[in-house]
Amino acid sequence: MANEARQLAALPVAKFEALVVDTRKAVRKAPKYAARQATKKQRRDTRVSALAKDLPKGKYVVFVADCPWRTETWSEKGKDRSADNHYPTMTLDELVALDVAAIGAKNRVLFQWATGPHLRQAITVLEAWGFEYKTILTWDKVKAGTGKWLFNQTEHLLICTRGKVPAPGDDLIIPSLYRERRTEHSAKPEAILDWIDRLYPDVPKIELFRRGPAREGWSAWGNETEENEDD
Repeated sequence: MANEARQLAALPVAKFEALVVDTRKAVRKAPKYAARQATKKQRRDTRVSALAKDLPKGKYVVFVADCPWRTETWSEKGKDRSADNHYPTMTLDELVALDVAAIGAKNRVLFQWATGPHLRQAITVLEAWGFEYKTILTWDKVKAGTGKWLFNQTEHLLICTRGKVPAPGDDLIIPSLYRERRTEHSAKPEAILDWIDRLYPDVPKIELFRRGPAREGWSAWGNETEENEDD
């Protein structure tokens, strides 16, 4: 405290007065920011509770999951940019509790998206859902985003199976690195889904946590599969 006081005393008068003004503005904004965050949290929690009630009926062979991972943030700016402000996120326990195995066929495959910081959680979830990890595809988004240790420029697609699922033939194998510029927040390349369609063209397929309407020939489940009037 003494050292900080000495530093403040050494500031020119104009800079000191500007610092006081900025501090007062921040104090006035704090209650409004806290109220806004509380409203968003209540709205998220309500939508997550509704989302987790019922999974669709059916026996799906192909699953694609873009889990709404809950991420710890480290600054006020980070909290304002967090995934929670774009869509309702879920805790690891909530994701593990989803009974995905109940709607899966005996032989099935999962393509699960995860960022670098969420790889450990992704493994936990896929195993809880009854899958075994096989390999990984990395998406280079071309443009870097935010991050704590690194500016995140990649996302990963974990490929996992249960039972006997055929791997791609030589004509359908693609490189483990896919490059496409990212677009809106959390949007994934439709080209990857096109590839999955070519791999398994005539089996029941579902996207978990799909944004927007279901793809032709697919089922979709999640709170953003239909447009929400309040968004």
